[in-house]
Amino acid sequence: MAKSLTRKQKIAIPLILSAKTLKEGLELAKVGKSTYYRWMEDPIFVEAFDKERRQVVDKAYLSLERAMGKSVEELVKLIDSQNESLRRRVCVDILTLHTHHVEVSELAKEIERIKQRLEIQIEQRQ
Repeated sequence: MAKSLTRKQKIAIPLILSAKTLKEGLELAKVGKSTYYRWMEDPIFVEAFDKERRQVVDKAYLSLERAMGKSVEELVKLIDSQNESLRRRVCVDILTLHTHHVEVSELAKEIERIKQRLEIQIEQRQ
């Protein structure tokens, strides 16, 4: 296994990650499937690939967060639409989104409580 990425690997990672499919990414990077799968057995490559993927995902979520306020404003404006069917769909969407948010928040709190109980149990056993 390599101790550092090759020039080809450094070039290939962003090309693979930016493509719509793995096949397309490999074609863009001019990398064969067997080479890619061999690279994926190399912990150095996997670490760099995962780091780049996390950066791509973080950037995408940042864009979504920036659009969140405007999206909510537009959705709320549609409540006053003259179209009754549209108003109904908007209301259902808002209620569904709110319910989902509450459920996720409650799950996060419950996970935190479970973690705290586990930490206490671990401390008591030591």
